[in-house]
Amino acid sequence: MTMARDDIRRPECPRCGYDLTGEVALWTASCPLAGRCSECGINVAWSRVMAVAEHPWLFEYHWRHQPLRRLVRSWLEAFRPRRFWRDVQLTDPVHLRPLLTLIGSAVLVIFVVLVASIVIAVLKNPWAFGGSTRWQPGPMLILHAAWYVVTVVVINVPGLLLTLALMPVAFIMLPQTLRRARVRQAHVWRIWLYSMFTPLTVAVVWTLAILCGTIFSIDWLNNATDPGIWVRAGRRLLPTGSFWAVHINMVPALLMVLAMLPWLAVWWWRACRLYLELPRSGWIAVTLSAVVGLAAVTVQWWVHLEWVR
Repeated sequence: MTMARDDIRRPECPRCGYDLTGEVALWTASCPLAGRCSECGINVAWSRVMAVAEHPWLFEYHWRHQPLRRLVRSWLEAFRPRRFWRDVQLTDPVHLRPLLTLIGSAVLVIFVVLVASIVIAVLKNPWAFGGSTRWQPGPMLILHAAWYVVTVVVINVPGLLLTLALMPVAFIMLPQTLRRARVRQAHVWRIWLYSMFTPLTVAVVWTLAILCGTIFSIDWLNNATDPGIWVRAGRRLLPTGSFWAVHINMVPALLMVLAMLPWLAVWWWRACRLYLELPRSGWIAVTLSAVVGLAAVTVQWWVHLEWVR
């Protein structure tokens, strides 16, 4: 990390944004090393408040120069929440636009790869999706494939989508976040956007595996990436008419939610403790996970009963 000596900014609290110019005006004989924000109570180091710290590896700062190298380094660092949030601190300016562009691009790549996989499957076997007229090779095939991807994702994994989307919303709604600690929302969105790196990595690898299995007709890869195979195998092992045999279509989606919640809990716990410096950060992470998990399971169950089963 390097400190730019000529980049001096207006002193403000890194967590709540309170103007600390009045505190600086009280300095007469000497300059203290640390201070305290009278608004939210956080302890601040004046050296970091007065100057901008630049991380040479952080994508949101250096995306214009060697973007691929910065992206890979930031992506790898995001797999280690403790180290990541020790390096990235509240006093580091937030630049959300590069992160939003990156996350949006990753989602677009996933969508395009899934659509391409369906189109290739139909071109190789026009009867792959039932042989109806709309699935025949033609100008409308891509449009039908795109709509199919959207409906399948929304109907089959709404709980997973809610788990990823609701974490920042639930955090902002916590009384301790805005009323006591007065955390600026830009910090919350930064935490959320970086938390998407890991699930998006899994999604990209999974969709690329689907594409490779479709192009090269790799049966074992197609079976491994098709949740329907797991559902049919599980149904054969369960007693006919039992609860889980009837509702087994929902099991893969629930397993995805249960796998994602612990990771998000650890990520937000580290961010709350090391980055936002909030008290009782463990309880905050547990509360967030419980609220979001309950909402995700409820919505997943409702969609399953109404549309899937």
